[in-house]
Amino acid sequence: MRYATLLVVLLLMLPAAYAVETLKVGGYKIQYDQVLKGDSDFDGINDRTSYYLDDELVFAAFDTDGDGKADMWFRYPDGMHKDLAMRDTNGNGRPENILEYDEAGDITSEVEKGFRMPDLSGLLNVKGALYGVIILAVLIFAVTRLRKKSKPAKKKSKKLKKKKKN
Repeated sequence: MRYATLLVVLLLMLPAAYAVETLKVGGYKIQYDQVLKGDSDFDGINDRTSYYLDDELVFAAFDTDGDGKADMWFRYPDGMHKDLAMRDTNGNGRPENILEYDEAGDITSEVEKGFRMPDLSGLLNVKGALYGVIILAVLIFAVTRLRKKSKPAKKKSKKLKKKKKN
């Protein structure tokens, strides 16, 4: 009997562990049941918060200026492609710039003309960040190699020239 009571209590607690909550940002409501915080630039400070619903990414918030508050947000209706991007440009915690995207990834509406949201979707996973680091390392290596090859040859000293003539 004691085990049956314990089982019933555990089963009643299970749905509460993944209770759906609602987040409001810029007039948009986002439902989620799990939150994961992470460090997207590997500096030891959590600057990314990812929101999941039924184990699928639905929203991500980034702190790009290091003040501890989110200032850039992305919504992912299918877990992969963004349909909404928002950015707080004056530090008040509310987005001033809002972009909406269609299924093809094209902007369908924007609140502030000329505004372009930087694409940070690759930072949502470690694999994307790792590829970015590898590409950067290859580019640095290539540039340094090209610089070495393009340097003019050193002029020979007069003593060496005289020795060769003799």
